[in-house]
Parts: sequence; C-alpha cells; structure tokens
Amino acid sequence: MNGSEGINQQNMVIQKNNDWDNLLAQLDSYTVSTFTETKIDFDNYQIIAVFDEVYGNGGHSIDIIKITENEADIVVKIKNLQTGGINSVITQPFHIVKIPIIDKPILFK
Repeated sequence: MNGSEGINQQNMVIQKNNDWDNLLAQLDSYTVSTFTETKIDFDNYQIIAVFDEVYGNGGHSIDIIKITENEADIVVKIKNLQTGGINSVITQPFHIVKIPIIDKPILFK
C-alpha cells in the first residue's frame, strides 16, 4: 500500500461482513490480490487489522507479533520489526489476521 487509499493509522477489529467488504474496497486491487483469503465466516471468525502511518520510504513494517487470551481480555501486541529507509517509495505498512471469535475486549499494545 502506498497511502493513497486514505486509510488512517489505526487498529481495527472487524466482526461484520459489511465492514470487511468496505475495507477491501478501500485497499488497492493489487494488495487484495495478494491475500490468501477474502471470504470470511464472521459467524466463527473476526479480523484484526493494524495500519501504520504513511512513510516516505520503503522497508517499514507493522507486525502483529503475539495475540494472547487472558481471563478478562485479548491482548494484541504490535511492533515495527522493520524500520525503513530502504528506498524512496511511499508506503503504508499493515498487518491483517483472522482469529476465532472470542467474546472479550481486544486491547492493542
């Protein structure tokens, strides 16, 4: 992604097909074509999506490195494993994962 999609830096929990379809429509077609799965069974699964800021150079990443279910919540740990500066291409890192539905608050750290 190069930031032209207009997606703000944010962390998202997607639990409805309509919200997922809206996100896919915002993403460029090349990005969506790289996904291994786009049809999600929202009766059994939910999507965790994290979007970083737009950078003026490539080589950046935003990574969901761990998802932990605790007694009271689910904690999604995020880290930037790659810090950029590789080339002069505008990029907006993101990471999207599918997890089973668990009826607990989701916290991002």
